Amino acid sequence: MGAPVLQHVAYVLGVPQLSFHSLEINFSGAICYHVNPIFIQNRRWDPVTGSASSLIGTSTDMLKATGDIVYRPYQEFRRGHESPSYLDLPESSTARSCSMTSTTELSSVSGSSAKKVSKLRTTGAAVEGSAKSMGKVVGYGYKGMLVDMPLAVSEGLRAVPRLYGDEVKDHGTIHDWKSGASFAGKNFVHGMADGLSDIFTQPYKGGQEEGAKGVMKGLAKGTLGATTKVSSAALGLVAYPAHGMMKSLHTATHSKTRKRIIQARFQEGKYLAEHSPKGTKYRQKILRNFEAACRKPAHFGSP
Repeated sequence: MGAPVLQHVAYVLGVPQLSFHSLEINFSGAICYHVNPIFIQNRRWDPVTGSASSLIGTSTDMLKATGDIVYRPYQEFRRGHESPSYLDLPESSTARSCSMTSTTELSSVSGSSAKKVSKLRTTGAAVEGSAKSMGKVVGYGYKGMLVDMPLAVSEGLRAVPRLYGDEVKDHGTIHDWKSGASFAGKNFVHGMADGLSDIFTQPYKGGQEEGAKGVMKGLAKGTLGATTKVSSAALGLVAYPAHGMMKSLHTATHSKTRKRIIQARFQEGKYLAEHSPKGTKYRQKILRNFEAACRKPAHFGSP
């Protein structure tokens, strides 16, 4: 069973009471319910401009990362020279208890060793930055060849029928590996079916509208549609799942941001519940409605 949807104020009101009820609700695993989320996507017009745009983007990222192989070590060495950490080290108690000569010698030795430690740290940070940049170059290259460019070509092929007035089906938005696989399956089925049927339907439609001239136009549209739709369907079986896997990987590596958003929304709900006059007034009503919804299996499910 899925989890019911709670507005954040009701969630805060319900936590201290529902946790002691017989309802098995795991509030620690609560996630944000996104209402009408916004997804920004690059719309491709055709496979030529789409592949060219993807190639330029990948090349720009690789060139920037290649420059960072040298620039990031330079930044670390410059930062090390501007603010050397060895000047801020406190003097040891042993050195203060010795004579003036011994103190000077120990301070000199301590300063010299601190300089070496500072240089080693700066060198380590410079090598680490250079290695990360080198890894980004390789990563951008593989991502461009295996994900970005096939996706751009597939999207460009899928968008070609829009150029001559045909409708392009919307299969949803890719935000994880599941939606990527679903998108690829829908695109394959519709691409194959529409592409093969266009060879016959487009000349028929053209003949009904413009006679023999329309038949010739329909043959051209049908041939072009069959080529682009079938090609997009075949290439999309690889491109769209790979794009979804990259989305899932990005989400997994940036989970801290989502956790902070959940904490901020929880704090917002807590503040509103404590300072709103309606919070205490409608507490019992909220709890009763929530418990009634939980007892009805039909009300459960993914929102």
